[in-house]
Amino acid sequence: MDARKEEDRNEDELVQQVKPLLQQAEKIMNETQGLIKGADPDNKISNKAKQHQQAHKATPEEQRLAEALKVMVEEVGGTIEWARNKLDSFPKAKKDLGPLLDALGRKSLVKVV
Repeated sequence: MDARKEEDRNEDELVQQVKPLLQQAEKIMNETQGLIKGADPDNKISNKAKQHQQAHKATPEEQRLAEALKVMVEEVGGTIEWARNKLDSFPKAKKDLGPLLDALGRKSLVKVV
């Protein structure tokens, strides 16, 4: 839509195409959070990882996982921010899609992980 000439842009079409994708992304993030909580219901694993991180005693596996999670969080956060910036050119779509992007930003993978 951004590549189209301004007079050819249809913000309703943009909302119809993007809204289901944002809703699906939120659903995936909620499911991921549920799976993580289910795998570590009493926070033993996450507490152990935090202790290792603070003591600088992380195992190679924990270090690789931390680095992979960092990249994933940066990519998702960057994508959400990129989408917010793109919506500045589409005031009507921003009104409809902005709250969904805000919810994704608040949900963020940092909180999920």
